Amino acid sequence: MLRSSEDNGQTWSPIRFPFLGFSDPKTTGNFFQNQLLWDAQTKTAHLLIGNVTDGPGGCDGSENLDGMVLVSSTDRGQTWSKAKPLLLPNSPTTCLAPTSGHGVQMNPKGQFLPGRLLFVGVHNAYHGDVIAYSDDHAKTWQSSGALHLPGLDEGSIAQMP
Repeated sequence: MLRSSEDNGQTWSPIRFPFLGFSDPKTTGNFFQNQLLWDAQTKTAHLLIGNVTDGPGGCDGSENLDGMVLVSSTDRGQTWSKAKPLLLPNSPTTCLAPTSGHGVQMNPKGQFLPGRLLFVGVHNAYHGDVIAYSDDHAKTWQSSGALHLPGLDEGSIAQMP
């Protein structure tokens, strides 16, 4: 469900269910755990949503709604794009869910990887984490398996000044 505020939390919209259109357990499994990622350059909110990995089809790496899906909004969450699978080339696993917390965007005016979008995905409990990143405003994604180590779980990411 989703609620939004346009006045820094003084008032809130009614509860909405913007994802019911694709959250049908008979066809795609049950959705859970999400992570928000804001692209300040394009003014786009990206919501990464995990799908139950033992749902219909399982985490098989095909282009269905298993693992993680991405929906985006350019109107501050009033409407959302159609869900699409979040494919991560070179990932050590296709069976990922977003961790709790949020993704970050590198400083668009910084010297190091300006504007890069980053988030952390988890490979089931304690199988390790995967860092996903996009340098083209979430059109395509790459991954790093540097943290895909047994015992790591639910990593978080932050940008330091």
